[in-house]
Amino acid sequence: MTLAVASAMKHQLVLQFFGDCLRDYDALIALEARLTAALEPVHLVDGHDFGSGEMNIFVHSDDPTAAFATARTVIPVETLSRSLRAGCREIAGNGIDHSAVAFNEILQMDLVLK
Repeated sequence: MTLAVASAMKHQLVLQFFGDCLRDYDALIALEARLTAALEPVHLVDGHDFGSGEMNIFVHSDDPTAAFATARTVIPVETLSRSLRAGCREIAGNGIDHSAVAFNEILQMDLVLK
């Protein structure tokens, strides 16, 4: 996916999990690779972060509901899915307006992303 296509996407889906050790980080990296294979080219997996007991994977999408539905099929039920929270925020202009935009909603995995 080109940078122009990714930057034209209107939403950022954030998948957040509990994580605080090297094993959790390794699981995050493996999940990011599986999500990339499952979601692209329709959605763009835009990286991850790890720290303060949390780990996140960022997905740019024009349809975050569809991206979340697909992601749910990839996230291991026996491990990471137990601590999954997800949120969606709009991307403003050339990037995310962190000062003005927060999660629309924090969800447990069994809820539907709105």
